[in-house]
Amino acid sequence: MLLAIETLDRGGSLALARDGRLVELNYLHSSRPHSCRLFPAIHKLLENHDVQPEELDAIGVCRGPGAFTAIRLGVTAAKVLAETSQAALVSTTSLRLLARFGAGFPGNIVAVVSARRGELYRQTFSWNLEKETLEEINQPAAVTPDRLKVELSERGGGLIVSRERQWKPEPENWPEDVIFYPGEQRRALAAPLVDFTYEQLELGAAENPDEVSPSYVRRTDAEKAKEAKR
Repeated sequence: MLLAIETLDRGGSLALARDGRLVELNYLHSSRPHSCRLFPAIHKLLENHDVQPEELDAIGVCRGPGAFTAIRLGVTAAKVLAETSQAALVSTTSLRLLARFGAGFPGNIVAVVSARRGELYRQTFSWNLEKETLEEINQPAAVTPDRLKVELSERGGGLIVSRERQWKPEPENWPEDVIFYPGEQRRALAAPLVDFTYEQLELGAAENPDEVSPSYVRRTDAEKAKEAKR
């Protein structure tokens, strides 16, 4: 059994899969924070299918970027479960998961997540048709929408895949060679996380839980405060 955990924002999602097939996909929409509902939601999902935590063979987790606290809790939950069940652990970023929806696109694929403060986390990929994989063009960064427009203009446009409830762009205000992926960005990222996890396990790319950490891209306020005291 494989459990996928995605806590990109106050929403998030969980997925349970068996032998490569999705068994159940749950959205975590609630006004309560993940600290109150994540572990109960995982328990209920496993209970629905008579699965004990120690029966999990693999766990996939989205490690950000996204909401700092939500991402940290999701990663912590995945590491705790992996260590207690001896399950294989695979992690990836929210940007790579979003970019997977653009598979096959013959140009720049830009994954975008809200970074708040008027900025966006973005990373640009290209799709390798021969290998059928995503290849990184740049590293994740926090940029303003105007800066992203400039980057895309310099690169000749591209496809933007974003999470709709986090950021709702106005396509008419963007260059004509920039298009927005419809529909898919509303889906729970736990679903592509299941596929990604199986792919990585086939490659023998399971990770040491101690080495898996959140991908914040920019420093948290706590880190900034700690640095200022030095």
